[in-house]
Amino acid sequence: MGVLMPVVSSSRALPRLLAFALLGVHAGGCTESQQGVRGAKLYVTVGFEDRVHVLDARDGTVTDILSLNPRPGEVDEPHGVAVHPSTGHWYATLSHGTPTLWKFEGATDRLTGRLRLPLQGASRIGLSPDGSLALVPDYYRGSAGEPTSVALVDLRDLTVLGTHRLCVAPHDAAFAPDGRGAALACSLSDEIVLFPPDEPGAARSVRLDRGSRPMNLAWSQDGSRLFATLMGAGAVVVIDPLTAQVAARIPTGGSPAQIAAQPKGPLLAVANRAGGSFSLIDAGALTELGRFPVPGSHPHGVAWHPDGQSLFITYEGDTDELGGLVAFDLEGKPLWEAELGSYVLGVAAVATPLPRDPPDRP
Repeated sequence: MGVLMPVVSSSRALPRLLAFALLGVHAGGCTESQQGVRGAKLYVTVGFEDRVHVLDARDGTVTDILSLNPRPGEVDEPHGVAVHPSTGHWYATLSHGTPTLWKFEGATDRLTGRLRLPLQGASRIGLSPDGSLALVPDYYRGSAGEPTSVALVDLRDLTVLGTHRLCVAPHDAAFAPDGRGAALACSLSDEIVLFPPDEPGAARSVRLDRGSRPMNLAWSQDGSRLFATLMGAGAVVVIDPLTAQVAARIPTGGSPAQIAAQPKGPLLAVANRAGGSFSLIDAGALTELGRFPVPGSHPHGVAWHPDGQSLFITYEGDTDELGGLVAFDLEGKPLWEAELGSYVLGVAAVATPLPRDPPDRP
């Protein structure tokens, strides 16, 4: 690694040398940021319009708009979205009304099932490495300090295997890379809970400073570190899952929201909701390499292109501004921007082409 740069506020200040040093150069001598974005599909939730937009990752063209609107006239808020890289199946949650998990076939974006969740709210979706299970937290903030649940779902037949009350208002859940452990970010009890999904009684809690508000999670590729954004502290906290102790804190922009790990690379990307920016972090050196402006209000969601050579940041918008999605290269330079709608939240990316489900299933 060797090359570490000071935190910067402009995308122009991070030299191309950094991308070369961290990620190497393709055999032809040309980086992906020079070539543009390769083909992939993007799924983006538009919360106040009850829709998911499907985009071409190469240029931000909207190729489809799917309605998730079981109650016309009411806002049910599609919130979390996740896609499995091997099966191509993708999933979205509805937060309000009757919290629901929706399942879609990736090749055709055909709805294949819906599951009513035994939760009062539904936020993000944590997929197991093999794509067979999901953890969906109950991000219900009106529980007066009482623990709320996380649901364990069998994605093959959309059944709830169990619900576990582990902490207050969990917002994100993430399986460890080996699939045997998981973590929960508990926003109103200021803790990270580590637990085996099939044995919640063995849960361990990592207590954080009051007001930290942990929101979202990302694991290192080898599972030796867990990273959590602290919306109330303007930082990412690093957890050692073996000892269940805080190992480090990395300052970011204001109110960091979602975080995502670069596929097969050393970087983390963090959307700074109040900072109007995103951060790139060296996950090995535990250093913020750069902080870059996002051209829209309230950056929220983060996803990497499957090849790890570009990334995508959503911004929610504001009362007088629609939300959207921006593609960036590894120097923090915008590649394209797509204005999508009101209250844009989650984003997920998957490589194309995708596997197709058989037409007839029992």
